[in-house]
Amino acid sequence: MSEGNISGWSPLLEACARGHSGVARILLKHHARIDVFDESGRTALHLAAANGHLQLTHLLLQHKAFVNSKSKADEAPLHLAAQNGHVKVVNQLVQDHGAALEAITLDTQTALHFAAKHGQLEVSQTLLALGANPNARDDKGQTPLHLAAENDFPDVVKLFLKMKQNNRGVLTAVDLNGFTCAHIAAMKGSLAVVKELMMIDKAMVIQVRLAN
Repeated sequence: MSEGNISGWSPLLEACARGHSGVARILLKHHARIDVFDESGRTALHLAAANGHLQLTHLLLQHKAFVNSKSKADEAPLHLAAQNGHVKVVNQLVQDHGAALEAITLDTQTALHFAAKHGQLEVSQTLLALGANPNARDDKGQTPLHLAAENDFPDVVKLFLKMKQNNRGVLTAVDLNGFTCAHIAAMKGSLAVVKELMMIDKAMVIQVRLAN
């Protein structure tokens, strides 16, 4: 019941990627292996979460799919749901099944990093409300705010800047290259992001220097 096709995908993986919950249900009823994975190490739960298939993620978790399973890049299902803006799946994974908010990839990025760098405002809000760390740093020393600035998502930048626990230190925080959010936004030509930063501290944005 779990044999793969020429690409290595099993029928269960195909069903979960395409949102066919009825097919997945009958496969699982007849003992299809739930821990099979594709060429990238993604399980059926990864594929269902990535595509926002809420019924399927629920079904898989009922059948004991591991909520924190990792792909070859160490991405958990939560990373992929966050990246693609699936708020209901994010809530389901974390609130109902205890998915690890601070699970990291090979690049040391959390689900909040993934949401921020893909401009997923509502998911970013949701993860923060659930307790995700806005100051988590990846292997380049970048926070989710850095990634939102780098990818020109001013609404997400604004979200992080308005957080009460953040202050001027957020604006001056540097990555491993010594770049602040202002440097990154300027290099990328992100006018809207620069404007958001200047609304918080105009002098800092204008005068900030590269860290040595």
